[in-house]
Amino acid sequence: MNISIKLIFFCLFANGISCQFCNSSLGHFSGQCNEISNCIGGAFISRNCSNNQICCVTDPEMSQDIFREPTYFNFSINSFLKFVGDTARNRAMYSLFSKALDDSKVDNCHLAAVYFTQAASETKLFTKFESDRSEKDIDTDLGNDQVGDGLKFKRRGPFPLTGKSNYILANSKLSDKLVINITEIPESLVLPSTGFLVGSWVWNENLYVLQNNKPAQKGNLNALVDGTYFNFTQITYSITSNLVDLKERSILYEKTVDELKCPRIKRGFGIVCEVQNEKGYAVPDCLADHKRPYCGCDGAKTERGCPYGFNSKNTCRNSPLIKCCLEKCFRGLDLAFLIDASDSIKLNNFVKIKKFLQNFVNKLEISENRTRFSLVKFSTDIEPISYLSNFTSKDSILNLIDQMNYDSGITNTGSALKFLNEEILNEQNGMRKVESGYPRVVVLVTDGQSNEDFNLTVKMAEEIKAKGVNIISLGIGKEINLKELETISSSLDNIYLINAFDELNLVLDNMIKTACQQPAKLILETEITSRVDLGDSKYFVFESNDTLNTSELTFEIENVKGRTNIYISDTDETPKNDSEYVPIEESNSTEVFIEGRTMEKFYSKNILLNQTNKLYFGIAGLSQENEFKIKILVRTSNSTNETTSNSTNDTTSNSTNESTQTSPTTQKPQTMSTLSYLTSFFTTTRKNNSPSSVRNFTALNLILPLITLVCFQFHVLFD
Repeated sequence: MNISIKLIFFCLFANGISCQFCNSSLGHFSGQCNEISNCIGGAFISRNCSNNQICCVTDPEMSQDIFREPTYFNFSINSFLKFVGDTARNRAMYSLFSKALDDSKVDNCHLAAVYFTQAASETKLFTKFESDRSEKDIDTDLGNDQVGDGLKFKRRGPFPLTGKSNYILANSKLSDKLVINITEIPESLVLPSTGFLVGSWVWNENLYVLQNNKPAQKGNLNALVDGTYFNFTQITYSITSNLVDLKERSILYEKTVDELKCPRIKRGFGIVCEVQNEKGYAVPDCLADHKRPYCGCDGAKTERGCPYGFNSKNTCRNSPLIKCCLEKCFRGLDLAFLIDASDSIKLNNFVKIKKFLQNFVNKLEISENRTRFSLVKFSTDIEPISYLSNFTSKDSILNLIDQMNYDSGITNTGSALKFLNEEILNEQNGMRKVESGYPRVVVLVTDGQSNEDFNLTVKMAEEIKAKGVNIISLGIGKEINLKELETISSSLDNIYLINAFDELNLVLDNMIKTACQQPAKLILETEITSRVDLGDSKYFVFESNDTLNTSELTFEIENVKGRTNIYISDTDETPKNDSEYVPIEESNSTEVFIEGRTMEKFYSKNILLNQTNKLYFGIAGLSQENEFKIKILVRTSNSTNETTSNSTNDTTSNSTNESTQTSPTTQKPQTMSTLSYLTSFFTTTRKNNSPSSVRNFTALNLILPLITLVCFQFHVLFD
């Protein structure tokens, strides 16, 4: 009774709080109906509240006066509020989230991004800590064995606890930390402090970790977080048992990675599997409406299949997005490797680099008309091992790598890039002309930062990229200067980081995929002739300079032989999305018929430049042999039209402003809460000293207890 009376007085005198009382679904908690943004506590589902309100129950450990930041990784409150919204609830929520990060030993950028993404997705940005849906009352897998267990032990918490057996296990494991017995009062997980405490235990100990084709074991999901989309899908599948909202989680993960300035998401791969009687790897495929550079298979893949086998229910143990993929880089490249052989590398690790190079080359097709390979070793001195003109055979390249000696010395990166720019990346030594359409790629492998002139490193990297060369960087160990690699590399997607030389093979296939997908440079008014195999794609990029005064470009492609699909994007460097496909009906198309098949001969389409002044093109081969010509032309805007357009815009703007000033403002009628009305009445009587006002104020003092009593009786009847 005392609690009810306190709630009534709080209801009457706390500004903006509703007078409607409520109970949680199981009746363990009583609270007040409120907006979720104002609820500093557990947001319970309740039939007592209207559709846009929840039953808010105070959480003693949740307060705006308590401020805690994470210990191991700086996930700031500003970043947190940027995603979830700046509300009283979320400011109080941040400290509990920070404690959860510490409880799960979240100590690096990608781990923080994945942890936040999964917790925020499970709770609808921390607004909902319990599921709308009950589980089955009788379910042996969950341990539910009585009528009512489905509702009682339903899915709750940021990393949800589901089923009677899991509630019992969590209560036992956390008995020294829990202030409430969650098997007796399972709804306590809706209180954020309890939900995060139990959720951290679920993440640390009670979800399946699938790392090989042996039976999955429950363990710590931290073991799966490595910055790859492969393991992100595995973690999502472990938490949800489905991929219904994987697209939304992937988008939030991308945004969180950008906000926290993590290394870009890579594709990743899993166990060895078999495709067409050849060795492939398990990789994450792309969702139909969410194609990204970090997913998909550029080669043969199993449309159905479970690389990790089946569970006892005969369903895939791995995420359904995981497919067995066989990729080989048959696209032609002008590829140059720049290998660090300085003191810090050490001989045993240099041997591992050589093995990595040989594995890389084995995935390429080395020939005059496919990939040309160059290799330069650097420390104090610079030593060329192979030029692009040495395209005799794959075996000869492998032999040169095998004979390469370790020298030691300083990390002379700037001079190495200068040598590469002047002696390797030129037509005299085997680099093909821009008109041939071959991508130009440099791969830098290093374990440190420039020991000499940093400005020279930056200058040479810029000169190389100005030639249309794409630079990929592989940094090994903790002495890497990430800012330097970001400056050297063509994009953040082209940076790979590993902790040790033993991890080189973990990034091998991803780096091959990245190298093979690098775009060739398109130059204005320059026609490029190229080829693309059946089922393969070739990528191009056009980058406008600041002096190009144009608002529109014309993209032309002529199919000399075969058929192609064209994809265009101003953001995706490897465009594949259906939304980026250039429909034939929107282009000028001439059709010719060969052997009874329709072959689109010529496309022409006007395309606007975006703010980055970049356009990316993907050309996919549809026939057994495909040869095409591609060209970018300028369409200069009419200056008269621009002037007319600007004048019209100004007139429209003025007209809108005048309309805004003369239009009456429509306001919704305001509804006073009980407290607002009483406060208004009290203020009026204090300002007015007339006898009637004094009588009104005296009457108010007399009727307040009566109002309180009526509210209390109503609350008792309502309960």
